[in-house]
Amino acid sequence: MAENETADEMRERLLKAGGVVVAEGVMEVPMDSLGPFDFHLTPLGDGERQAFNCDQLWVSGRYAVYVRYGHETGWETKDKDGQPATLRLTHLSIKRHDRKSMHDWRDLQMIKTVLAGPEAEAMEVYPAESRVVDTANQYHLWVLPVGLRLPFGFTDGRLVVEQGAGKSKQRPFEVEPLDAMTQEEVKRRALKYVRDAGLDPKDVLG
Repeated sequence: MAENETADEMRERLLKAGGVVVAEGVMEVPMDSLGPFDFHLTPLGDGERQAFNCDQLWVSGRYAVYVRYGHETGWETKDKDGQPATLRLTHLSIKRHDRKSMHDWRDLQMIKTVLAGPEAEAMEVYPAESRVVDTANQYHLWVLPVGLRLPFGFTDGRLVVEQGAGKSKQRPFEVEPLDAMTQEEVKRRALKYVRDAGLDPKDVLG
């Protein structure tokens, strides 16, 4: 999915690239026409649905994501009317087509955004050793209902940069956000942060 491209615009682009609609909302698309985040809903057989315990399969040029809705947590929350309810999560089970290992935060963030929504928040679990499941290069995100925020994490607003400041390193974006800060903006912000903290910019920023 390109920056600022809507789901309908991506659908039209994939249809022009040879995609075929096989059911409502379901499309088959030649793999060589898909970008790394051009996700489309693909047919899912009953056997595959049962084997992977999932509701949907979304495929892009790089990833396959099995989606399971309504995972019960046993945690109590409130519904939209303020009544007690059990918290249910969406489970995203993610793998590369080439089955290689990966742990690219930026890719996982994009997958979460495309499939669950830009304002949804998700978690990755690092469990107690007594319940570790490590059998394949498969990765899992647990997505909260939209509107429910994690009670931890950064809270100072969005900050996206393509080049780090000082000694920090950052790689170029495959899909560059429209709101990525310029190098000069990064330097000004980093300098203010260091000075406000009472540190010497030469020691921190080089």
